[in-house]
Amino acid sequence: MFSWYQHSTRCYVYLSDVTAPPRTPWKAAFQKSKWFTRGWTLQELLAPSSVEFFTVDGDRLGDKRTLSQVIHQATAIPSRALETSPLRLSNFSIEERMSWAAGRETKREEDAIYSLLGLFDVHMPPIYGEGKANAFDRLELEMQRKLALDSSRKRTAEEAFETTLQEGSNSKLKQSASDRAQEHSVAMQDWWAEAMARNMGTPRGYAKVAVLLLRWADELDDLRTSVEVSGFRFKSNSVFLSSLA
Repeated sequence: MFSWYQHSTRCYVYLSDVTAPPRTPWKAAFQKSKWFTRGWTLQELLAPSSVEFFTVDGDRLGDKRTLSQVIHQATAIPSRALETSPLRLSNFSIEERMSWAAGRETKREEDAIYSLLGLFDVHMPPIYGEGKANAFDRLELEMQRKLALDSSRKRTAEEAFETTLQEGSNSKLKQSASDRAQEHSVAMQDWWAEAMARNMGTPRGYAKVAVLLLRWADELDDLRTSVEVSGFRFKSNSVFLSSLA
């Protein structure tokens, strides 16, 4: 029911024991209305984004936002719980939410507990005849189970977040190394073209280029990458030597 009220566009409250002004001081009658003493009306007040109040004659008195202070005085529910939409139950402690139900009555004693399920975001089947005390014990167990589950989910989310950060950091490191290797590759390709033009026409030209290639290979090994040059993939010194043989 709490979820159903949460998804409602507007909730209208008909107060059969409140008459319109100026015949009576309506605020006093409004605060003493039986509607604020019923167990099931607590969720009807809190869950919807808009709750409008009407007298027995159909006169509109206001909504829960404009009347938040008056309602607060009658129910001890904080004004921010009435003015905030959607209501974030996690902003209020379990003890505080439990206190909002104080003094409310239901026809069946178990309903005093069942009417609180949505307020604590728990689910349990009703068992009429179990009594209020047993219903409350089951509610406490469900609340403890939910807290444990939420805590487990939070730890899992935190661990996943840390893993994501670590993976992101590793990715950045890998990307950084890749960028350096790419820059080095471009520079060495420029050098290769110049070295070939300068040395290959001289005595021992092949030997000179081979020495320079070995130095290049060592530098690339330090970067842990391979570079393609002129259609060849150089990964080790042996490749360079065999290609020059």
